[in-house]
Amino acid sequence: MKRRIYWRKEISCAHKLNLPYESKCTNLHGHNYLVEIWVEGKKNKQGMIIDFSLLKEIVMRYDHK
Repeated sequence: MKRRIYWRKEISCAHKLNLPYESKCTNLHGHNYLVEIWVEGKKNKQGMIIDFSLLKEIVMRYDHK
């Protein structure tokens, strides 16, 4: 039987654009993002579809980067 889990986390990321014209976006600046993850599957031997710590590890690679 397939199960579904949901996880969401707000993160902040920074970037800059290389534009051929003057713009404040050519400076390093940040944005906030709401990351939503849905995982569907069968439970493993431990009774989990996926370990939440793995989801957190993947998403947090991008927080404040």
